Amino acid sequence: MSSSEDLNKQPERPETAQEPAGEPNAASGQEGQPSSEQGGAGTVPQPPSSGSAEQPFRRRGPHIVLDDEEEAEIERMLAALSDEDLADQMAAEMRPVREQTLTGKVTGTVVSVGEEDVFVDIGDRDQGVVPKAQFERPPMVGERVELIVEAFDPNEGLYLLRVPGAAELFDWDTVHPGTVLDVRITGQNRGGLEGSVSGVRAFIPASQVALEHVEDLGQFVGQTLRCEVLEVRRSQQSLVLSRRKLLEREREEARKRLLAELQEGQVRRGRVRAVREFGVFVDLGGLDGLIPMSELSWYRVQRAEDVVRPGDEVEVQVLKVDREQGKVSLSLKRLEPSPWEKALTKYPPGSLARGRVTRLTEYGAFVELEPGLEGLVHISELAPHHVTRPSEVVEVGEEIPVTVLEIQPEQRRLRLSRREAIEAAQRQEEEQAVAEYLKRLQQEQGRAPQKGRKLKGGLDP
Repeated sequence: MSSSEDLNKQPERPETAQEPAGEPNAASGQEGQPSSEQGGAGTVPQPPSSGSAEQPFRRRGPHIVLDDEEEAEIERMLAALSDEDLADQMAAEMRPVREQTLTGKVTGTVVSVGEEDVFVDIGDRDQGVVPKAQFERPPMVGERVELIVEAFDPNEGLYLLRVPGAAELFDWDTVHPGTVLDVRITGQNRGGLEGSVSGVRAFIPASQVALEHVEDLGQFVGQTLRCEVLEVRRSQQSLVLSRRKLLEREREEARKRLLAELQEGQVRRGRVRAVREFGVFVDLGGLDGLIPMSELSWYRVQRAEDVVRPGDEVEVQVLKVDREQGKVSLSLKRLEPSPWEKALTKYPPGSLARGRVTRLTEYGAFVELEPGLEGLVHISELAPHHVTRPSEVVEVGEEIPVTVLEIQPEQRRLRLSRREAIEAAQRQEEEQAVAEYLKRLQQEQGRAPQKGRKLKGGLDP
């Protein structure tokens, strides 16, 4: 058989389905071709073959038979996808494409209430979501609510809804970071405060609630706070706010005004903000001033907590104002009478007194006659004999006698002597001893025999 005859030869079919050879086909007009009625609509002519090799691709009814290489490629593609990806892809292909069909007001049934959002069934297999903060009170599941359609999210197939009147007055175009708004606090969580601004959900992080750390955030629930916008999340219809930013800015403005007003000698009222080893910080109303330890009291202070504590309201006197550095020095003791004012009258030079040893140094001991009135006893004045160390003769807390050597109230300087007090005491003891001796002697002389008085006894007849 020639090659041309092979090409024109048709595949063999059962005799029941064969047509007479050479009879023209009514459908195609070609000889030897099956009609659509006989071979079926899905039957296609077979490609020419050479020899007995099988065809690499052929259709059997509605199915496609792939060769080995194509099947291997499909297996590799499927292996690269996870089960979750396959499920999502299948669900996306099966999900019907939804379009927005609702506008204006709708009435639905609450099906779920989350921490931030409320999901509502609005009928005809349509669902919507509305921020929970827009409700005066959280709705209950099954409750019927009236809402307004804002937009439609085709990706999620959800309507974005709002409560009537909740966000009608909120203009997103006028809100940006730095805008100041009033927020009604509706609740709290571990991260901060939840609130509502004209029906729009708002959140204040815990670190942005106040200037200092707040232990109990619940105290703000139910209040209306003035805050500054940190972030605008229009797609989520929510805001992130900061009360601290606004407080810091207000505090800085108040600090500048107060710094310009302060004058030395003024008396101001403030609140103790912090206590440190070197002094106390007092908030004067936007500006902190420092009370050094030496200005807390006229008497020597070991611990500032013994005088004031954080939160105390105090009156202080302005000692110094440094406007360039923004620093203010204050005094608490200057508002009380100074013990030095009457010291010269109470303790004139040469007078004897008693005092308490407050501290020891290499060169002597400090003795306090009364609170705020302290003087130095030099080591040479500690005892009548030579002293190498003050601790040899006195100790802290001991009460000792002293003599006032010199007092200068204006310089707050007081020189004392224990040696002279001891010597004075010794002289006083000696003088007292002499006085007592003379007194006894006089008494003895007063008991001597009188002249002319006859003695009893003796040898006289």
